[in-house]
Amino acid sequence: MYTRPGCTLCEDAVEEVQHLIDAGRIVLRRVDIDLPENERYQVWRYDIPVFKIRGLPTMMHQLDLDALTRHLNQLELAERSKTD
Repeated sequence: MYTRPGCTLCEDAVEEVQHLIDAGRIVLRRVDIDLPENERYQVWRYDIPVFKIRGLPTMMHQLDLDALTRHLNQLELAERSKTD
């Protein structure tokens, strides 16, 4: 998740996905968009929080928990079908 210190939308989003983190369905890594070495600063500096799943931007500005859960379900189903 691209974030920055003091981002209340980001903190709210983390609270909303905490049950997914606790269940092991997602691993949340926070990336400070304001760090000078962050190459995505110019792209997403006004769009945080930005969630990426498997390297692809999936959601920005506000978390849609239902949409995120559907996306995770689809990914998990696809992974299961690969192993069957």
